Amino acid sequence: MRLICALVLTLAAVPAGASDVELEWIGHAAFSVRSPLGAKVVVDPYDSNRWVGYRYPSSGVDADAVLVTHAHYDHDATYHFPEGTVVYERPGEYRLHDIRLFGVAGRHAGDHAEAFGNRNTVWLMETGGVRILHTGDNEALSEQALRAIGRADVWLVCVEDEEIFQSFEAVESAAERLGVKVLVPMHYRLEKLSPKDFSMGGIERWLATQKTVRRIEHSLVFLPEEAIPSEREAWVLQPSAGVRKWSGRMTRAWELFSEGKLEAAYRQAPEALPFAVGWGESLIEAGEEERGRAVLEGALLRHVYADREHSMRARLALARLYDRQGKSGRAAEQYRFLLERSRRDEWRAEARKYLVGR
Repeated sequence: MRLICALVLTLAAVPAGASDVELEWIGHAAFSVRSPLGAKVVVDPYDSNRWVGYRYPSSGVDADAVLVTHAHYDHDATYHFPEGTVVYERPGEYRLHDIRLFGVAGRHAGDHAEAFGNRNTVWLMETGGVRILHTGDNEALSEQALRAIGRADVWLVCVEDEEIFQSFEAVESAAERLGVKVLVPMHYRLEKLSPKDFSMGGIERWLATQKTVRRIEHSLVFLPEEAIPSEREAWVLQPSAGVRKWSGRMTRAWELFSEGKLEAAYRQAPEALPFAVGWGESLIEAGEEERGRAVLEGALLRHVYADREHSMRARLALARLYDRQGKSGRAAEQYRFLLERSRRDEWRAEARKYLVGR
């Protein structure tokens, strides 16, 4: 392995030219791509209050469109963007000014995504003569996906030392097949930001398998076509400067939640929807239906733009409660919302059955 430490002059420090593409690692699996004409897409924004251990930047990350690979909270936090922002989630070909967006049907690795059929859309972004691939949590790319992608210059790849989603060999094979010249690792443990119990590994063992590694001291790189190396390199970026580690209060709230102290977690961090939903559901299960209803309804009012999975869970719990209480109109309202917005197949099926049976 040849190691290049970018200290004084890095790729990110070079002034952008009129034909440059800007690539920024926001953190986790979230990246932004800005075209030479200024169009901007963000891929896989993550939820600030779950698992990852650090918050999504509170400002400075705008987008003309958001791409989502799959319906997990650490990839689909589109609530960070204003209502009306274009969101692409399904395979297909789209156009955003001078960016060509090509979504290829893939499959989420392992058994972590059965609730939504293991669907994972692989995104190819082409602009300024540069082809950037983001594969989300995809398993090793299939022959069909490889053919559909064809070629990629830069691969934003979920790779880490535990080889949870795909093996080093699978990454190497696909990179060779696609002609990738730059591999940018993502979705791995960050020593200074990730929590102690973070279930992904680091990247040092993987980096040791790479011939050339560039450790870039910034989150942003500029990509004129001529900046793409002739031989493959791994580029290790830094998270956006706007990323902040969880507060001690949030960390403690998750500790309480894991211990089953749901009300205490809710009181500790009421701004995090999972705690409100967990507490509300537990109250309903304990027979305190009116208290649980009030907690869930209040949470939905406070968290209009938040954690899609828990928003849907709150609506499902309310729909079932309203139905038991004979409030069919209010139950139908929640079920219609689930049918339109939820990505979980079983929740959509329950909503459809209820609405058809009315």
